[in-house]
Amino acid sequence: MRFRLLGPLEVHPQVPSAAKQRTILARLLMDAGRMVSTDSLIEELWGAGVPRTARSTLQVYVSQLRKTLAVGGATALLTRAFGYQLDPGAGELDLHCFQELSAAGDRSYTAGAYEKAAGELTRALALWRGPALADVPQGTYLRGAVDRLELLHLDVQEQRISADIWLGRHRQVIPELTALARAHPLRESLHAHLIVALYRAQQTSEALARYAALCTQLADELGADPGPALRELHLRIVRSAEVRHVEECLTPHSDPIGITVLRGADPAPLPTAPVGHLPRMPKVFVGRGKELAEAEAVLRDRRPGILVVTGGPGVGTSTAAAELAHRTAGAFPDGLVFLSLRSPDGGHMTTGRILALLLRKFAPERAGRYAVPELDVQEMADLLATVLEGRRVLLVLDDVHHEAQVRPLTVTDATLLLTTRRRALALEGAVCVPLGPLTPDDSVALLSGAAGGGADAVRQDPETAGAIAAYCEHLPLALRAAAAWFGAHPSWPARVLLTRLRDPATRLDALAVGDLDIRARLTAAADELPSHVRRAFGLLSLAPSGGFEAWAAAALLNEPTPHRAGEPTPPPEPAPEPAWGDDAAPGTVVRGKPAPHAVRGEALETLFQTRLLDARTVPDGPVRYRMNGLTGAVATELLAHEDPDGTRTRAAVERLSAAYTAHAWRAMRLLLPSRRPAHPSAAVPAQPGFASAAAALHWFREECDALADLTGRAHEAGLWTWTGALAESLVGYCEAGFLWKTWSRVSVLALDAARHARDPRAEAIALCSRGSLAWQRGQADLAAARFDLAYRRARQASHRHSEVLALIGLADTEYGWGHFLSARHLYSKALALSHTENHQHSTCDALRGLVLAEAAEGHLPAALKALSTCAGIARAAGDRRWSCFLERLAHWLTTDFRSGGPIEVRPGVWHVPAHSG
Repeated sequence: MRFRLLGPLEVHPQVPSAAKQRTILARLLMDAGRMVSTDSLIEELWGAGVPRTARSTLQVYVSQLRKTLAVGGATALLTRAFGYQLDPGAGELDLHCFQELSAAGDRSYTAGAYEKAAGELTRALALWRGPALADVPQGTYLRGAVDRLELLHLDVQEQRISADIWLGRHRQVIPELTALARAHPLRESLHAHLIVALYRAQQTSEALARYAALCTQLADELGADPGPALRELHLRIVRSAEVRHVEECLTPHSDPIGITVLRGADPAPLPTAPVGHLPRMPKVFVGRGKELAEAEAVLRDRRPGILVVTGGPGVGTSTAAAELAHRTAGAFPDGLVFLSLRSPDGGHMTTGRILALLLRKFAPERAGRYAVPELDVQEMADLLATVLEGRRVLLVLDDVHHEAQVRPLTVTDATLLLTTRRRALALEGAVCVPLGPLTPDDSVALLSGAAGGGADAVRQDPETAGAIAAYCEHLPLALRAAAAWFGAHPSWPARVLLTRLRDPATRLDALAVGDLDIRARLTAAADELPSHVRRAFGLLSLAPSGGFEAWAAAALLNEPTPHRAGEPTPPPEPAPEPAWGDDAAPGTVVRGKPAPHAVRGEALETLFQTRLLDARTVPDGPVRYRMNGLTGAVATELLAHEDPDGTRTRAAVERLSAAYTAHAWRAMRLLLPSRRPAHPSAAVPAQPGFASAAAALHWFREECDALADLTGRAHEAGLWTWTGALAESLVGYCEAGFLWKTWSRVSVLALDAARHARDPRAEAIALCSRGSLAWQRGQADLAAARFDLAYRRARQASHRHSEVLALIGLADTEYGWGHFLSARHLYSKALALSHTENHQHSTCDALRGLVLAEAAEGHLPAALKALSTCAGIARAAGDRRWSCFLERLAHWLTTDFRSGGPIEVRPGVWHVPAHSG
């Protein structure tokens, strides 16, 4: 099967005839090999007028499209959890072929192999049969994608022409250039190529006339003059100087070099350096005041010096570097050069290529000698050092991948301003200034300022704007994409975008507007990882979103734990919480301050250094890692792509569930030593693993939300046993802390899991938990019904532990209703069963109830006897919480039990008798 997008849509052997199917197919092919969300397809098909039946209608269209594609054999149209994915084979999609050929031509051109480049670019252009998707109805995304393709087509066409000019084919390209210049009258590079071709073809008068016409047009329409490069070209023609190519005039261009260096009108011999023109700054630039002030002081005071601006994908290091260069331009009168070290195909520029480009700019009369980057690197480095000796030059090198790329430049007299995604570069004397996310206020200011016609929607609803900024993780790239969305939908309320951002399935799609695409930036960073680290990156998307420690990562990645087998990372005593960010980053030096801890594990280290993981520490405590929401969404997509059947995902969630359950019961052993799990999967560890009860309590405070979220994830994965075990591990903490919302959430999941598994024992445990929650909330009737059903399920499963819990729960409801005799009977029955099972916590609980029931009936000696036995068990178990409660209960028995006032019936739980005022 073959697909052709570059022209009218064609599919061999059979093309869909229905318009909607063609739109769906085109949308899927534009992102071939990647999942396209259902919401994205719906928006493409219907725009703002989405019908109520959109999802079911889309399913019908996809089913029909799949049948059409199946005519050519096995279909590559796949259904994913949140959308669909089309995976054409190698060579089956003309767009991929075009991209591969144009990238190959681009590399050949960069290397100076112009004949080879012209051939490859010609073959790429031959794939075009007319305007892309000319016969396909297009929504917002496809219109933007087609516009980008047409621009790419023009870029490739111009690069092929440029190669032909280098090869001396001036006359052959004049007709084509004339037509292109007419179609794109304000594209100066086309006019520059045409003027050079005319001049080299001995048509000097026509070349000068073209220049004059362009000057007039630019003045009339833009009120501007031609750029310095065109003026330089004009001057050379007037002087009848030799001009082989416009690049010799140092014209700003969009070729794969990715460099912006302009030269003044008068040609100057070595050693005068060029005057550089930096990239244009965005109209709205907010925040970064402290970081830029510090960086500016370094650039002005340490010449020559090395300043490294670090930051993760989308944080705006390139923009910040350009802003710094603009601010300090006066301190570098001998030259400014901004050089991107990343090629359009995502590759990294070699050291030889960097040196060759700089020599071509600073020593243009020797440009031919340095056209090939494979020349001796040391020779070029020595010559560049000679050229820059004694000069005040700023070299802005954007997106440094590793130190070796730029190390030869550190011995020159140039000041280096470097940007990198890594947390630091090992360059002697370098000063590192990290950039993190913007502050919430600056984020909203950027969102409003960059929204254009949609700024009113942002200003009118500041609360929603703040929420949008938070979902953007306060990253400038994501915020600019959100602002572009407002600009494209000026009359739409902000809550529409917020709804899309709240849904993990549409969040990344909502933040992809043209080349403002946070997914693309993060995916590019992930693509550079070693394969085993990429796999780890995907699996870590399953980790708790609020943060996790190394032992949790080890469980997910199926690696040995960082400490002794079976032992957790000892959590610290409660300590002040630092914010997430670079100042606490372990293993790095930020402005001379070492962080206290090193990162454990190769994968974690790599992901931390490449800023795909954040980290924080507390004094004498463990490192905690966190993946922000946008990075996590990309990692989730990567995992779905690499694990389509979910086998690895399910196994990882199971390992993580086991680790968290074990850690929770370790903590519970110190907080409630007499408590034991009812689930067989949650065996009580032999060693506590925590330094103190305070440390165990701190662990629960840190991990409570993680345990609840993991319970939901285990339920989603169909891990019914672990769903119940995780939920049970949280009950003690939720009960003590009155965390009713979390308790309700996990107990509902546990009950549903038990019923899915048809496990009466697990159902009894979950029903007891649900009954205790209802009892604490004062919902006695509901509690009694749940405990009654729990008792029947426990009897069915012959599970004494949950049978005892159900009996105690029923007794508590009877006591609350004032049925003290019935309550005493149920407490006694539970006590007898608990003795046979040797469950200390259940025995204490049953005795606690007997104390209350005997006292209520006026049997004080029996109550005191039961209390004494209960206190002895609590002391023997080392359960301080229950011991303190029983002391309070003893005081009540001996002083106030006949007063009729409120009674503490469990630790921290009070009962108000119906007759009390």
